[in-house]
Amino acid sequence: MKNLKAAILLSLALLPGLAGCPSDHSETKGPAPLRVAMDPRIGEPFVFQDQSGKSQPVQDLYKGFEVDISRYVATKLGRPLEIVVVRWPQLAETVRSKKAELAMSAIEKPAKPSEELSHTDRYYTAYQQLAVPKKDKFTYNLSDLKGKKVGVVEGSVAELLLAELNKLKQAKIAVQTFATHQAAFDALASGKLQATLSERAFASWFSWQKKGATRLTGDPVASEIPYVALIREDNAELKKSVNEILIKARKDPAFKQIFDKWHVAIKR
Repeated sequence: MKNLKAAILLSLALLPGLAGCPSDHSETKGPAPLRVAMDPRIGEPFVFQDQSGKSQPVQDLYKGFEVDISRYVATKLGRPLEIVVVRWPQLAETVRSKKAELAMSAIEKPAKPSEELSHTDRYYTAYQQLAVPKKDKFTYNLSDLKGKKVGVVEGSVAELLLAELNKLKQAKIAVQTFATHQAAFDALASGKLQATLSERAFASWFSWQKKGATRLTGDPVASEIPYVALIREDNAELKKSVNEILIKARKDPAFKQIFDKWHVAIKR
């Protein structure tokens, strides 16, 4: 039986036009997708999973300005986008192990380069931002928070910052923690808080969602931090291409529209 099967296969291979021919799939497959690792748990407006219940392709389930930026880069490269969903702590390892080519998910520019990993040029600049009820015309900076009830997300930079302020300056700020930014801004809009402190993309997005009940106030709080995409050090050609795209994008109205869509500024 084995010999008969081998003979049939050999005969087919020797037919004119079949021997050595690539499969039709290789000709119609198209460019490989750009695989970008993300953690949808970061939430709106960075990256999140659509909970509307609409029937849609798996890749369209994920929304946010980082998803749109990834798709912008992929389109410029002439490739479709494939989102690789992982937990935030595994983003770097996902790129290192080549399960994704990039990781773009609220990643701060590393202070020190890694042996295997590099990063792209910045695509967004983060800092902490105060938000207050719209009627508040008096709160502009951290010193104005003394004695006020201020909402932060538990474990965030904002919580640490206000804790240090209370410790070092005895600011007597009543810090109230929340599990999500949505919950913190709900409390602010309903009058249960007098301010929130959060990363400015969250502050801008959720203030917009509150339809004028809250507003941003004051100058950036703490240092400005560039957000970048992680990439393998040995993937130099892709890194060069992505950097060229991101640098040119700063003058591209289509790129600016991504941030306008999510009510976030590209930079300060």
